[in-house]
Amino acid sequence: MTVSESSRRDIIKYLGVDEDRVVNTYQAVALPERHRARPAEEKLREIAAFRLRPQRYFIFVGAVEPKKNIERLIDAYLSTGSRYPLVIVGKLGWDYERVVEKIESAAPLFSRRKAPPRQRIIHLPYLPFFQMLSLVENARAMLFPSLYEGFGLPVLEAMLLGTPVVAANTSSLPEVVGEAGLLADPYDSMAIGQAIRMIDHDDDLRAELSRRGPEQAAQFSPERYSERVKALYDELL
Repeated sequence: MTVSESSRRDIIKYLGVDEDRVVNTYQAVALPERHRARPAEEKLREIAAFRLRPQRYFIFVGAVEPKKNIERLIDAYLSTGSRYPLVIVGKLGWDYERVVEKIESAAPLFSRRKAPPRQRIIHLPYLPFFQMLSLVENARAMLFPSLYEGFGLPVLEAMLLGTPVVAANTSSLPEVVGEAGLLADPYDSMAIGQAIRMIDHDDDLRAELSRRGPEQAAQFSPERYSERVKALYDELL
């Protein structure tokens, strides 16, 4: 069992497994009822703790490591000249030093222009789960140009919360995003930047993607996942 058609193809290609033995069940995501029941005011207080305002920042969620493509994301983000900050939420992963150096070197680019404090890149190494959901839910967009994903849970969580998504057009991410987000070549900073500008400046586009996101995410509900796993076991019995 694997979690995407992309992963299924890779297992068959690189491990030499017979294709009849590899089944894609995808993954599932659901919002905890406790989060759904929380008052909007409580969620806004959590983002205000970082001097952030709803719909006035971009967010990336994931480990700080090379495959997440954070260096190109920063270059793309800076090229847009957006007045909204980029919030990077993620613990340090493998070979993180260069990525951290890139994050830290980006702040002076703004300070030299005497930009206000909100116009910067913010790295949060850790957040409690519900606070992370609050930040994702109130973001202008989730930016996720990862070089490789077996599935891509952060993107799916963002769509379920109604947050517009910019993601890579490679590996499993097009399967997860479908027509509910913008896709860009993760190796092309200019293409990523163009997608960020589109989602930043087009209110109607953001509204449409916010509407499509939960509909797309419904295809990966726990109920649909259970159906796929049951069908596999029924076939084996």
